[in-house]
This record gives sequence, structure tokens and C-alpha cells, in this order.
Amino acid sequence: MKIVSEVMTRDAVSVDPNTSLVEAVNLLVEKDFTALPVSQGGYLVGLLTQPDLIIKGTSVHLPTFMKLFKNLKLHKKDASLIKGDFAKIMQAKVGDVVGRNFISVKETDSMFVATDLFAQNYGVNPMPVVDDNGMLTGYIDKYRMLKFLGEREVDANLVSDQRQIEQSMNNFLSNFYKRFMLVSKRRVRLWIVASIFFSIVGFCVAFLIILRINSR
Repeated sequence: MKIVSEVMTRDAVSVDPNTSLVEAVNLLVEKDFTALPVSQGGYLVGLLTQPDLIIKGTSVHLPTFMKLFKNLKLHKKDASLIKGDFAKIMQAKVGDVVGRNFISVKETDSMFVATDLFAQNYGVNPMPVVDDNGMLTGYIDKYRMLKFLGEREVDANLVSDQRQIEQSMNNFLSNFYKRFMLVSKRRVRLWIVASIFFSIVGFCVAFLIILRINSR
């Protein structure tokens, strides 16, 4: 039976707790990962996963939020209000959101152990690999796992599905930017009141014109 060190990728891709969340998200997208090891002094100290990227107290997925608001047009009078809160989110650090409970495999673990961990933690890809001292030495991803299991066809489908999801998201965002502008609730109410007011004025003017015509 092969062990993890025979299958893993020896490339310690990671961020540290002081890395900006924006940089970490960009790295996740660039590497097509759903999880990112967090290391400090070479030691694995955390694992940034998708649940960590849900803004606390909401159901907003941070990478989607960042992508959406980065290019969204703002009403010029509301921009300062929105951008202040947005700036706080963009300045967040990995250490602000990542939990200290994480999973990993050792170089000396059998591939059966790695397979079981992947099965129990489906949303984690890749899985960080450490040595006996807890030092981060690399990772093992689902691509190598599936190759190990001899399911290359399944892996191709997974990659295809991921690309389709990404393309659908990009198409949605592109259409969203063209059709919408972000404004405050207060300004929306003001516009609604103004619209009703001018409708009433228009109706009154039309009614007076009709009366004038009939009186002739």
C-alpha cells in the first residue's frame, strides 16, 4: 500500500495569519482550491475553508461578495457610506476568520487514511500534509487521489463541472454589473416618494387641461 509521501505534491502552498483575506481568496481562485493551509514559522496552524469565508451573522459568501462589489457601480452620494464598510471587509486578515481546528495527514500515513479523510471532509481540497513534527511539507489534492483510485474519468468530470460553475458565475456578474447600481434604502424611498408626487402632479395637470378643453 502506498503512503501519502509517494502521492503528495511537495509544494507548501500556504498563507500565514497576517495575510490579507483578499490575497488568500485570490490564491484559492488561482489554484482552484476549496481550502488553503495556514502556516506560521513553517508549522501548520490552521486551514482556511469555505465555511470560514461566510461573513459572520449572514449567509454571504465572501469571495462572491468581493467579486460582486469590486466592480459594482455605486450611486455617487452613497459611495462613501458603502465603501467604508466594504473597506473593513477588504482589510480583514486570514487570522480574523480561520479556525484553529483543522485536518491534515502525515507523510507516513497510508493512502487509505487520506482517502477516509477526504470522504469525511468532502469540501476540503487540497488536504495539507505535515511531517512528524507538524511542519507543512505539501498537500494532496483530489486529482492525485482520484488518479490513485484509478478514476481519471470522474476527475475530468469534476474539473468540467467546476469550470461550468465558474463560467455561470462570471456571466451572472457581468449581467448584474450592466443592469444594477447599488443605492441606500433611504434614497430608494426618496425616489419612490418623488415618483408618486410627480405622478400625482401629472394627473392633476392633465385633469385641469381636460376641464379647460371642456369649458370652451
